Amino acid sequence: MPNIGWRIYAWAYLAALGVAHWSIIRAGATAVDLLDLPLSLCAAAGVLGFAHQWRLGSQLFWRGFLIPFVAWELTYNVVLGAWLGIAQHESLVRPMSTHPLATVVVAGLVAALVVPSYVAVFRYGYRSAQLWQSHRTA
Repeated sequence: MPNIGWRIYAWAYLAALGVAHWSIIRAGATAVDLLDLPLSLCAAAGVLGFAHQWRLGSQLFWRGFLIPFVAWELTYNVVLGAWLGIAQHESLVRPMSTHPLATVVVAGLVAALVVPSYVAVFRYGYRSAQLWQSHRTA
């Protein structure tokens, strides 16, 4: 069973996603940004489900969701955002990262926020057998 740290992270992750997506929408979201919204919400549901041990969907769904989720996050944040500048979130982050050290700090903060979500979704789909075998539902 996950500890209290995962629960705190899950709610902080959800709050950060909410603030980020609200800011992106207010700044004029692109179609790519809008595509990210349902995937992010689904990932947040998986993180919350793992942290609280709620059965949301099925174990098979979360196993199938993991690889596309990570692939999309890397594509959206690195390729479309940082390299090509297509995603709106990059224009929000760019003013904060005009100095090379600031760029490293911003990248580190983003990684610290999103990498645990990959771990949580992985553990939810692959390492929570006791949850999926029980009769407890959310």
